[in-house]
Amino acid sequence: MVDVPVPRVTGVHVRQLANLRLVRDIGCESHALVFSTAGRPYDPAGMAAVCDGATHAGARVEYSGLGIWKRVSLRLRMATAAILRQPSSTYPFSIPYDLAGLAPKTCAEAARVHADFVVLPTSLLHIAPVLRSQGVRVIGDALDVLSELTLGFLKQEARRNPLRVPGLVVNYLASRRQEDLFLAACTELWAASDDDAAELARKAPQTNVLVCGNTFDEQEIIPTDPPANGTIGFIGTYTYRPNLDAATFLALEVLPLVHQHRPEARLLLAGGGMPATVADTLRVVPGVQLLGTVNDSAAFVGSCALMALPIRLRGGVPLKLLESMACGRPIVATPELVAGLALVPGRDLLVSADPQGFAEHVTQLLTSAAVGTTLARNARSRFVDEFSYGAMLRRARDHSVLRTSAPLTQ
Repeated sequence: MVDVPVPRVTGVHVRQLANLRLVRDIGCESHALVFSTAGRPYDPAGMAAVCDGATHAGARVEYSGLGIWKRVSLRLRMATAAILRQPSSTYPFSIPYDLAGLAPKTCAEAARVHADFVVLPTSLLHIAPVLRSQGVRVIGDALDVLSELTLGFLKQEARRNPLRVPGLVVNYLASRRQEDLFLAACTELWAASDDDAAELARKAPQTNVLVCGNTFDEQEIIPTDPPANGTIGFIGTYTYRPNLDAATFLALEVLPLVHQHRPEARLLLAGGGMPATVADTLRVVPGVQLLGTVNDSAAFVGSCALMALPIRLRGGVPLKLLESMACGRPIVATPELVAGLALVPGRDLLVSADPQGFAEHVTQLLTSAAVGTTLARNARSRFVDEFSYGAMLRRARDHSVLRTSAPLTQ
């Protein structure tokens, strides 16, 4: 595991905990090899509660602590391997774990517990051939299709910050090569959405691909009626640029238009990591409240009249979208956020790309409780049927290779 998932804070933690639960609910014994990260020490008691066994792999090597020449040499190694179409010893999102001994520690732990399968994030799939040589089958957990995500960042930043382009080009080329080389080494791939599943199946046509995405337990989140308090909610970690862009879009471009018709409307921005300069700008915008990190994201969503999610670059299926659906909150989103998902604009949520249209949808939901209630009810139903933990478990029980224990064919 790429982080200690307890206590649950980020989307990665939610994903890891859902995977552990899924493995156990299918009927398998689960063991976790956990790398700790800065500020999140290993929690033996917490891990004991969510799996059958856990081992601390030690702390990952934080990329921010590497010297400039070490970073340059790693980038050059990845770029050279990608251009020559050869395997690399490290990839854009695996560096902190490779430097902490990812391959030997994973192989040793798999041998110690006599693992039949190892579930690996697709960002770490370059160690799959080594595991297969030990007779261990690999399941790739694709939180994102990394080549598409890195290409999206490259296109976005090329317009905004050309100095970042060389590094982002390396990320894209290396991620694409990592997928080309190692997706096919997996016995099964878990995709976050139908669109992602189709792309992964195209890249690895002989591999079983299952939609097994980000999720919440539908029985743990009970929907409530939206409050008539004029609040517009957004939640995210603002060190992730698409979240920061969404927050500034709402505060500076959408909210002033909403105030022309609903001057009492308030925009609540929850989540940590917002740069001080941006926070100083947004804090003085009329109607904007910066809440910082919240302990209970579902309670925050439940306190809002609606959720506004103007995400322009999506990786996987954002948990903020699923949690809003699960809580029964009407949603206004961008086309990029809902593309390829089993959601129908106008039935499950409202969609607009530009500030004027976005503001009109927000104003409509603040004005018409009936419209919001209908959208929220439909979104909750769609969540339960397509995106909930129960739906994921049903698909896994029907189609996952974890149902069997056939020996590996070399």
